[in-house]
Amino acid sequence: MLKLKRLKVHKCRSVQPGTELVFNGRLNIVLGKNGAGKTTLLKLVAAVVGSSFADEFQDDDIHVEYEYELHGVQVRCEFRHDDARVDDPVQATPMRLPIFQVTFYSARGDAVSARIRGNDLTITSGATEFPLKINPNVLNVPSLDLVGFIGSYLSHIPGIPEDLRPFATLDTKLPHRLDEGLDWLRLTLQDLAINFFSEIDDDARWCLANMRHSGVSAEFRGAFAEYRHRFAELPELLAAHSDALPFLRRACEQIGLRDASWTLSFLEHDRRRVEVKRYGRSQVYVTTHGGTRFPLEKLSFGQLRLFGFFLHSAMHPHVIVADELTNGLHHEMVDCCIATIGERQAFLATQNPLLLDHIGFDDAAEVQRTFVLCDLQGDPDGERAMRWRNMSADEAHEFFADYRVGVQHVNDILRKRGLW
Repeated sequence: MLKLKRLKVHKCRSVQPGTELVFNGRLNIVLGKNGAGKTTLLKLVAAVVGSSFADEFQDDDIHVEYEYELHGVQVRCEFRHDDARVDDPVQATPMRLPIFQVTFYSARGDAVSARIRGNDLTITSGATEFPLKINPNVLNVPSLDLVGFIGSYLSHIPGIPEDLRPFATLDTKLPHRLDEGLDWLRLTLQDLAINFFSEIDDDARWCLANMRHSGVSAEFRGAFAEYRHRFAELPELLAAHSDALPFLRRACEQIGLRDASWTLSFLEHDRRRVEVKRYGRSQVYVTTHGGTRFPLEKLSFGQLRLFGFFLHSAMHPHVIVADELTNGLHHEMVDCCIATIGERQAFLATQNPLLLDHIGFDDAAEVQRTFVLCDLQGDPDGERAMRWRNMSADEAHEFFADYRVGVQHVNDILRKRGLW
């Protein structure tokens, strides 16, 4: 399971340069006034642990460092895309060529690093460099996929530590931000495609969702298992009942529905290389306990928000990134969402005290790791910078002293101490 441990921002929009944050292994709560950068931070977190920097920061100057743990290995990355000339004396003028650097640290302390700029990939193991030529467009792929791409070369490098070899076949699930409304849900229902491959005999690859939604592939493989060796018999319309899709069943249980069905229409039969049949144009119908059947979009805003959370959760087994998770949700639904997150790392921005009343703390150190505080700070030139920070040790100890008394709500303590 992936855990983002640290993020340092050298340059990103109006974020204060040098901002450095450390993160909790489970819940991270992002607080702050409107315009202080909560959504920007969530987009940045989603980019560093999965979705591409090009998704949200294509036209921005950006320079970030970050560190996470995956498969028990420490991974440190740096991404830079600006006009600066970095370690490149050959270039007489600045060029906007993205630079990506990653270092893997094995359990015994060995380090293997890689650097991509343009079409040059250089892997360094010990004192030996291995220069390679690659497609420069690879820097537009999601960042975790980029680590997997580099990892695919590690198996060809002599002397690579054994605990780094899983990165050669990294199975990525790409985190995306669950927005505060219904846009993510609608876009997913519109864009989700399921691909069936005729000549692939791999239990994990004969049926795959498109890359953006890869995390839900396993659930659909289970639902359509009857077609595992029946490629030629795939029908024009595929239907999966909620009994066969665990996330759909859980959504029905929590929303108070009897059941639901998810249908996908045949889109195309691609015979160019490996034969592929592609299905999409999702339609979801739900049925009440009274037997009334109607389209998903007829549910209430809060019910659709909860449905979107369960779908998002199924697609993201490592990290949950959600903006205003409690928006439209009853407190029992919020309890259900927190329980569903489980041991995963989560980054949740909120303006609603309801979320804060569903979390607890064992000590001041956990308080300090859990909250990220966002505000706006002016400078002598009149510009306002986004300032992101963790609580100080003193702030966390004072907060925990009040919290341990058990009289005040979490949001009341935060406001009383000027932290929210």
